[in-house]
Amino acid sequence: MSSNSYSFRNSALEKGENVYSLTDAGLEISTQGYKDTIPYSEIKKVRLYHDPTRFAMDKYQCDLTLSNGAVFTLKSVHYRGFGDFENRGSAYSAFLRQLHERLKNFPGIIYHSGNNPGCFAGNLLIIIGTVIMVSLALLYMGSSSTIGILIKLGVVVVMLIFSIGYMRKNKPATYSPDHLPEKLLPK
Repeated sequence: MSSNSYSFRNSALEKGENVYSLTDAGLEISTQGYKDTIPYSEIKKVRLYHDPTRFAMDKYQCDLTLSNGAVFTLKSVHYRGFGDFENRGSAYSAFLRQLHERLKNFPGIIYHSGNNPGCFAGNLLIIIGTVIMVSLALLYMGSSSTIGILIKLGVVVVMLIFSIGYMRKNKPATYSPDHLPEKLLPK
């Protein structure tokens, strides 16, 4: 597919792929028997964020919010089977660059990167709470050996490293369509 179109399948619940195409008339969407062209002027908000899962750590998403409140989500991974996701990051990023190139001609669109502030704060509280709970559990599980203590500390450190990386990528911000946040565009 060219960078003017992008397709992916969300999950086993979908029979086929969602196909998004950039046309002169607007964003053409074809998914599950639904086909429509949305004028670019109807897109009011764009949000780019990293949304890793156990099976797809490299999953990025783009939410497009329309003037009527409808939201369309593009994902950088394609569902192939249970726990099996194909990384389509380079095609996803190329498509988003082309989409932003077209959208920059339409004033009034708000461009967000990362989580919304409430979600970000909630994630931060969950991470802090989880680290405290895991640390307390490891502390009270008991181990008198130095190796046992080091292993426990290692688990907490690894968890913190992954959490900090996730939070850095998803820190709420705005951007312009001329300067997309590279940290949210997979290679």
